[in-house]
Amino acid sequence: MAGKPTLGGNVQLKGRELEEIKLISQGGYAYVFQVRDVATGELFALKKMICQVKIFWNKSNWEFRIMKDLKQQEMKSTYL
Repeated sequence: MAGKPTLGGNVQLKGRELEEIKLISQGGYAYVFQVRDVATGELFALKKMICQVKIFWNKSNWEFRIMKDLKQQEMKSTYL
């Protein structure tokens, strides 16, 4: 992925307004941001996946299913 994304924007997700605080990490097809729920102040990690090619779309769906299954077993995560 070319360059770093700009920060400071807000993201609307399932009725929540999330403020981007900082870039935590980036990889081959995704960025991970620390975000704050504007209404509650809760902090989250938000992964933005760039899926312009079908192989990345398939990989992101696979990763999401794995993380969702792990969440139910042992992780303390919230999926919005």
